[in-house]
Amino acid sequence: MKIIYIFFVLCLPFSSSFSRDFENKEREHFLGSIFLVESVVVYSLLEDSLRFSYTYDENQNLLTMLKQEIQFGNWRNSKLSTNIYDSQENILTKKVQIWQNAKWNNSTQETYTYPLNGKKGNYLTLLIEQWTNEQWVSSNRKTQTVDTDGNIISMTNEQWSGGQWQNVQRNSYTVDSKGNRLTNLNEQWQNGQWVNSRNTTCTYDAKGNNISIIVELWQNGQWINYQQTLMSYDTGGNQTEWKLQNWYGSKWGDNIRYSYTYYAKGKVLNSTIEKWQNGQWVLFASETYTYDQDGNNLIYLYEQPLTTGVKQRFTYTYDASGNMLTELYEEKINDVWTATDSDFGLTFTDKRGVTYGDYGIYDGFAGFKAVITYSSIVNVPEVTNNAFSLTCQPNPASEFISVSFSKSDFSNTSVNILNSLGIIMKSYDEKELSGQNSIILSTKEFLPGVYFFQIKSENYLGTKKFVVIK
Repeated sequence: MKIIYIFFVLCLPFSSSFSRDFENKEREHFLGSIFLVESVVVYSLLEDSLRFSYTYDENQNLLTMLKQEIQFGNWRNSKLSTNIYDSQENILTKKVQIWQNAKWNNSTQETYTYPLNGKKGNYLTLLIEQWTNEQWVSSNRKTQTVDTDGNIISMTNEQWSGGQWQNVQRNSYTVDSKGNRLTNLNEQWQNGQWVNSRNTTCTYDAKGNNISIIVELWQNGQWINYQQTLMSYDTGGNQTEWKLQNWYGSKWGDNIRYSYTYYAKGKVLNSTIEKWQNGQWVLFASETYTYDQDGNNLIYLYEQPLTTGVKQRFTYTYDASGNMLTELYEEKINDVWTATDSDFGLTFTDKRGVTYGDYGIYDGFAGFKAVITYSSIVNVPEVTNNAFSLTCQPNPASEFISVSFSKSDFSNTSVNILNSLGIIMKSYDEKELSGQNSIILSTKEFLPGVYFFQIKSENYLGTKKFVVIK
């Protein structure tokens, strides 16, 4: 069965009711918000229901993922992932902690370095460590090299064993002038030397569409064909056919074929899945997609009418801005659609193509229904006039932040801390700030995320963004 991922955009207009203290002029600073997934609650018939909560920095990079399980009617902590990024928005560290004995305990940690000429996200080294006996112990290491254009051309995987790094496998790549990967040579470390294992070759048409993938295996000192994938496209770049062939001694033989029809660019209407049997293509299964007038996928239906009679469907709902709100999985049992835990998980993808669930964003969604809520990063510019200065340090902050400002007369002035939705989280009155040029704020009471320190009077407007991490 083919697993289908649903792609949708979360960058849409946002409207909400903010504090009455905001005047119309200030409301303009909060238009054009970006929606981000705040939480996903996954309901299961076989296991405890799960809740996943996410926080982000001002660049919409994931800061934390908190996984909780429902136990005796209450949400209990289970797992926490925390990310730190560099100034180029590349992830530097990802730490995973497990909740045990009423506290967070270290589990695994990933540490990345990057080449100066690399493309965003293409790391130079990745070190994976396990928390053992109250210290980080090396487990695996991956090292990549890049060409002058920043394309990855090799990756070596090592394992820490016996107090030293031991080679495991190595991949070497070639790319064309457009950065498309042409070949991938995989080698295994055996008896102190690199030994050929698998070679993959890709070809592309004039528009850059991948039209073939050939996989070869190294056997008895030579490359032997193993599998071949062929793809076809229409004039709009939509893939119309995906076909897998196996090598049978001296020629390629058909195995399985997907055929697609579309109602709009990139939106599949129907697909058929066929298997090659007794010299002909035999229908195995079909997929049908239903959309609303805005192009949102409402229903995905999978059927195996000629074999097992299996019928499965996913049903989706959306808000007025096109954000997915719910995902429901059902199977037709005794001619009745029945909610059932999905064997292959619930998944959806945010506006950047980041997949949530099925171990995307660090975990899987095992269950029959997912309920999704959103927060937004509002476009609040950092504004100060020429007669006013405002700074926040350290930024990001974990326990406290020092805010310095040049203004000392706070009569008829409002001073607030806003969250990313523009909601006032804390306010200061004139007596608290009179004659002061700086204050120290405890951030322990704030959840990780983006906040704004704002000072406003008739003649002054100062807004400074800061990030809270844990």
